[in-house]
Amino acid sequence: MSIEREEPRPRTEAIWDRLEIKAPPNFEPVYHSVAKDSLTHINENGLHASEHRAELPEEIVFEKALPDHLAEQGATRTNAVFASLVPMPNYYGGHREGEDYAILEMMVDPKKAFVAYWDYVSAVVIGRVNEEAIEAARKYWDHCVTLEEYLMKPEAHTYIERFRNHTPMDPYGGGPEVIIPGGIEQKYIREFAERNPMVGEEW
Repeated sequence: MSIEREEPRPRTEAIWDRLEIKAPPNFEPVYHSVAKDSLTHINENGLHASEHRAELPEEIVFEKALPDHLAEQGATRTNAVFASLVPMPNYYGGHREGEDYAILEMMVDPKKAFVAYWDYVSAVVIGRVNEEAIEAARKYWDHCVTLEEYLMKPEAHTYIERFRNHTPMDPYGGGPEVIIPGGIEQKYIREFAERNPMVGEEW
């Protein structure tokens, strides 16, 4: 009796070894900074929203203000990963000041990702649940478009060029944030740089 041998499964390339992300040609790069000690988990599971995000008071405000037409397209903040258009440290990964971090490059479908403005997020977080916060949440969604639509705007290219020209940019000072509903699969993620992308890798 012969025993058929199973073919070995192809080894998944680690995000820190990946030099290039193989993605559909229409996908666009976005960036997300994380604490270094979370890289192993992301390498095994991809990047997904915090399971407690939907319980945060400010996120409840955002979801209540979410227009039907955006909800039908899949927009959400409670089950989403957030990213930047440029590879700089940002608040999305939750790493603390002085903590070792890595910047991830992620490829996303621009038809299924969205862009809104951090300026309105800060107003909701600071205001918590009051009329000011509710109005800021409405404005946040009023200015929300797909990533595909946003990249057609001149302001998107101006923002990216400011970074490439080494113009000082405050990651907490407002500007566009990318919303990726459902998170990112491991195969669409790679470690882009440590600490400062301008030192570690040309962009």
